Amino acid sequence: MTTPGYYSLIQYIPDSERAEGINVAVLVFLPGANPPITMAMSEHPPHLREHSGAKTPTHQHLQELARGLHRRLNHDAPQELAAYIKSIGRETGVLRALPPRAVAIINPQLTSQELLDRLVGEALKRQRLPKTIPEFERLMGEPGMGERIHRSVEVPIPGKMLKASYVWNNGKPNVVVNAHFPDDNRAVDLACQWGGKGKLLLENPVDAKPRKLALIYQTSNDVSGQVRRDIQTILDRCHVDGIPTDRLSEYIDKVRAQAH
Repeated sequence: MTTPGYYSLIQYIPDSERAEGINVAVLVFLPGANPPITMAMSEHPPHLREHSGAKTPTHQHLQELARGLHRRLNHDAPQELAAYIKSIGRETGVLRALPPRAVAIINPQLTSQELLDRLVGEALKRQRLPKTIPEFERLMGEPGMGERIHRSVEVPIPGKMLKASYVWNNGKPNVVVNAHFPDDNRAVDLACQWGGKGKLLLENPVDAKPRKLALIYQTSNDVSGQVRRDIQTILDRCHVDGIPTDRLSEYIDKVRAQAH
């Protein structure tokens, strides 16, 4: 089920006189939601390096500016389109929000990330994860297991297709994907995005069978112990099987015992 909402691109304006902007983030406004505005920001904005003058802020500073803009807008808590337009119109710094456009929203966090991928080109900058997982490949080589596990499956969820590394069945389809959490700043947002996808799978069964998301994930050394616990808590609350790589052997044993 979709809900009508709006999105705005956030642009970095290096020269106010020329008024030429670089897309760096996306806002999604969902009237009636709490909070009403969600933001997704590029990790490495394309073309920013072309403006390498002394006044160009660092990426960290841009993140701080964008988070400040996001906080101010949610503090205004607009509930109607006119109020949202008025709020973004008050922003006159180096980051500006463009006039809103209509969009159908399933999940604000997912929608903001998908718009970021399409309009800012973030997908090209993300770390490319291997499509296959060695432990699963070895399992599929065991007698009879190759028939119970399917590799590289596109799984439909509302509004898009989810590319799964593997799908196996134990009375309900288990959709296996892998992910990387690079640092504290992005780990929680990424966990929320995967949690949202897991909820969409559960809430949209196929042939009356709810689908379970299994997220095999690796965290870099930059992710703190507290954030690692937060990741697992978020995934648990969204009914996603969160499997850190150091527990993957346990999950493989479960698949070996239950897959049919």
